[in-house]
Amino acid sequence: MPVDAARRIRTARLRGSSEPLIRRGALLLEDALRTASLPGTDRERVLLIRSLSLGVLRPEKSAASVARQLEQRVAELALHAVHGADSRAADAQAVFFYDRLDAVVSLIQRLAQGHSSDGGRAWFWRSAVPGWRPGGTSVQTGRVLLGYLINLDTGLRSFVQGFQRLVASRSLDVILQAVQEQDGPMLLQRCGWGGADWASGSVSGAHAAIRAVPLPRVWQSALIPWIARWGASDPRSLWLVAVAVQSWRPEGARYSEVLSEARALLRTIAGSIHGPLPAPSPDDPFLQSVSAETGEAGHADEPAVPEASRQLEGVPVYTPHAGFWFLIPLLVRAGFGRAIQDHPEWIDAQMPRRLLRSLAERLAIPPDDPVCLWLSDEAEVVSEPVDHEREGIAGDEVDALIGQWRKALRRWCRIEARLGLHSVVHRPGWVSLSRTHVEVRMPLSDIDLRIRRAGLDIDPGWVSWLGQVIRFSYDAERRPHGTGGIAGR
Repeated sequence: MPVDAARRIRTARLRGSSEPLIRRGALLLEDALRTASLPGTDRERVLLIRSLSLGVLRPEKSAASVARQLEQRVAELALHAVHGADSRAADAQAVFFYDRLDAVVSLIQRLAQGHSSDGGRAWFWRSAVPGWRPGGTSVQTGRVLLGYLINLDTGLRSFVQGFQRLVASRSLDVILQAVQEQDGPMLLQRCGWGGADWASGSVSGAHAAIRAVPLPRVWQSALIPWIARWGASDPRSLWLVAVAVQSWRPEGARYSEVLSEARALLRTIAGSIHGPLPAPSPDDPFLQSVSAETGEAGHADEPAVPEASRQLEGVPVYTPHAGFWFLIPLLVRAGFGRAIQDHPEWIDAQMPRRLLRSLAERLAIPPDDPVCLWLSDEAEVVSEPVDHEREGIAGDEVDALIGQWRKALRRWCRIEARLGLHSVVHRPGWVSLSRTHVEVRMPLSDIDLRIRRAGLDIDPGWVSWLGQVIRFSYDAERRPHGTGGIAGR
């Protein structure tokens, strides 16, 4: 049945007393699918429905009435949809992902975390990640998932974001173990670093004047074991380091700059490695390679998330402080993003969340508000207590920096938006929280032109120093369309 490319049906079953009636029903359903405004499928969101019954389609009905019936049924299912990474997803009637990138990254993370009871076999995975088939070898699996990731039509930006999320969850080995030596030049080419440029520089001597871009420890831990296995002269090593550099560079950085910095960083890393590690066997189960950070074999640790957060994951929750997430674009406009690129030790010292937590305290946001749940210590991926001295930044210095940035934000707001921080933050709305996404919806009637002129309600998208995607939207109703929600206090 031909339908819009964004709406696919695997099987449609129609029963009728005669062939003409069945054909009439098929035409009604086809037209309804084309014209229905389906809730829960806005933007890049992926909604997967296991089965849906429309009941009796009477031949005298119009396509418009069938479309309304379809909209109602989809809305009912979208209300109870769970995220594909949720433990309840395999038994759910409807599953959602924030976008196609979220779907493939969630599948890779699930495989890395050793969910043998699922193993990517749940009913929705083959639709969420076209081309995916469970049961293959680790190499076959890794190559399929890497191919899907690199071929996303959202380009290099999404590919790099996907790698950032896999690095943060220690799931990158699932696809790296499938990268073969001859793949290196092709991967460099697909990312825009191909041609003669990648081979023109020598890791040992060329571009000595280029300073190696500093990276957070989590990226360093992901790079070292694979560079040790592949060798510094292997194009795969240069490609992997270039992806890391790109993740930490402004979007406008030229490809030649990224490649030059990648060579410098690769030279630095290669100089710190003493002898190659043994090459992993292609038939090894997932993540049997040794983790550079933990020194233990096995699947990656699942991020610790508070029980309350698990229960509310993906559920729109009311908060009178939905404007708190406007502080993310505010930080970017005040220069925090560029500053943190020059000081990656701020990431290791948890500076971004400490700054946001400090602002929440100053703005007197209650501890049971979704803002504080999002910023809670338990929700962060922290493998050990942070020693700020070891991270190259003293505790007193962190506190001083937080104070300086608070003042900078207040000053920026007063000058550029003619608003105080309290006025920016204190706005009603609904927020959906997950490990990778924050979606904030506010009533359309509450649009503030001062906020809009200052650019504070423009989607930040992927925020590398938070490790999450932040999205804003406005709705004509007083609550998110097509979803439930938990009322505020």
